[in-house]
Amino acid sequence: MHIFVRIATILLLSLSISALFAAAQPLKPKQNVVFIGDEVTAGPAAALGKEYKSDFSAKKSKFTVIKHKKGTWAALAKDIAKDLKKGKVDKGSGGRVIIALGMYDACDVKKGTGPITAEADLVAAIDTVVTACQAHQLSVILCTPGVISSKVKGADLHIDAVAATIRDQAQKHDLDCLDLRAVVAGKNDLVKKGIALNEKGQAVYASVIDPSLGVVAGVLEREVTEADRVKIVGATVIWKGLAYDIQENGKSEIGAGFSCQEYKMRLDNLFYGDSSIKAQGVEFEKLIKQKASILFLICGDYLVCNAEGNMAKKAKGFTESAYESMLVNAVDALSPSVSDLFLVTHPPVKTDEKSENWILAERVADVVRSVGKKKRIPVVDGHKICVNWMKANGMKPVAGIRGNNVSMTDTGKSIISPVLHGILGLGNKSTTERLADKRKEAAKKKASGKKVKKSDTGKKDEAEKKKESDKKEDAPKVDIDDLDLDSLE
Repeated sequence: MHIFVRIATILLLSLSISALFAAAQPLKPKQNVVFIGDEVTAGPAAALGKEYKSDFSAKKSKFTVIKHKKGTWAALAKDIAKDLKKGKVDKGSGGRVIIALGMYDACDVKKGTGPITAEADLVAAIDTVVTACQAHQLSVILCTPGVISSKVKGADLHIDAVAATIRDQAQKHDLDCLDLRAVVAGKNDLVKKGIALNEKGQAVYASVIDPSLGVVAGVLEREVTEADRVKIVGATVIWKGLAYDIQENGKSEIGAGFSCQEYKMRLDNLFYGDSSIKAQGVEFEKLIKQKASILFLICGDYLVCNAEGNMAKKAKGFTESAYESMLVNAVDALSPSVSDLFLVTHPPVKTDEKSENWILAERVADVVRSVGKKKRIPVVDGHKICVNWMKANGMKPVAGIRGNNVSMTDTGKSIISPVLHGILGLGNKSTTERLADKRKEAAKKKASGKKVKKSDTGKKDEAEKKKESDKKEDAPKVDIDDLDLDSLE
């Protein structure tokens, strides 16, 4: 399961962060995936295939990695029909094709000279491949080329040019794009020689490809109805306002009976407060009485930071085993009474990767991911989403995501809220976008000098009718376990 936010829907985010959200909609049963890469990208993809073998099996789906010998788009254009057959993505099956080529179109990977494929020929090849895939009703995800050794002089400009062309073609064809180049450009420490990846490089490439497979945890496999009650636990800090955001969006798209609320219990208080099983039981009983059908447990908010945005003093005694025990108790207590339970990891507050806060945030997130896999509970990886965003944007101050205190800025909300919207199958406009729409609407009314009137029959005003007439958008694709979301095993 997974979500994928299309690049065009996140107005405040630059194209450089598209890799965070470039993943596909959740893979449905019996839908197959074929990954077509070169000698470098095929390796991390194959490793992911092994990691998610049980997830693909559970869906009765097949994942095939094809290492294209020549590694160019021009060669793929000639072989695409054969590769689709090999990947067993049958016509009309709803399967997907992920294509991670471009390095060999950009340059000679030993000499750095290039480009090998002229821009016009590259565009024509991409058109041919995309047309062939779409004729089979397959979804297509493009991936920009990665990084090359600094010893190969002159190659970067050619790689950047090919990456730009692939981004343009993704936008032209309305395709999802894994912007690997935006994430790894300049990081020559990821390669051993030429384009051969070292261990760190393998991990980074895999993290970009991961969400596109569609088997990672994240979205509901059922329709949300007016009868659903959504609760967000721990939403009073960085997540503040998202409950209102979802409530507003849900009521307009699902119906007036739908509700989403914050629950004031902070899960982490049970860890460094009274961590006894009895105390936990009392709190969980209170939460169960809230009768939530969909529950998000924010994990780490009051460990990673206090009200001032600093690491909580009591969190210095954090141990993985104790936190895992508390979290397992929570899952066991709440699962029977909740239709759909999600764990949510918390991002770091500071930008310094050596700070206590950053390190603790990673430790907590790792425990949450581990519990999610062990208990087969989907994990919304807010930590991974925000960390990748910061890295893709040159580790700018977290003020880009958070305000002076620990509340989210509009930019932060524009990263996270589409992820939660996608999980619930709601439209993928963020709070910021919808507020902008309201301001535009108000400005138009003011300029016209006319008031919006209700009709004699009591029908809703024009603004409300317009709001209701907006078609429900597909669940955002990511594609943040975005939305990067972590997988189940």
